[in-house]
Amino acid sequence: MKKRVFISKSDIIIIAAVLVFAALLLIPSALKKDRLTAEICVNGKTEYTIELNEVEKEYDIPIGGRIPVTITVGRGYIFFKESGCPDRLCVKSGRLYKNGQSAACLPARVVISVKGSEKAPDALTY
Repeated sequence: MKKRVFISKSDIIIIAAVLVFAALLLIPSALKKDRLTAEICVNGKTEYTIELNEVEKEYDIPIGGRIPVTITVGRGYIFFKESGCPDRLCVKSGRLYKNGQSAACLPARVVISVKGSEKAPDALTY
């Protein structure tokens, strides 16, 4: 009695060709890097504009005022490192590394926004 084979050699060739074609379609989007720019606004005015993709070494930006804030900038990301505000929600917001992300320290009146060369999503859900 002959064994029944559910997948033939021609089926395997067709499946492999479809997988290779799908991988070729995904490669350009995976290699494409979005140019990220961070804006730091203090009291409603843009004080710093930083190209995040061009940062060589991580560094801190101290922002004085009634409530001191320290912002850390690295290659491809930015975040609130320290804050003198009572709730420290800005520090808990974490690293910002995607187009459209933002964080604010309202008591210190400091806002960080990340903008990219590509269109930002309408909404982000966490």
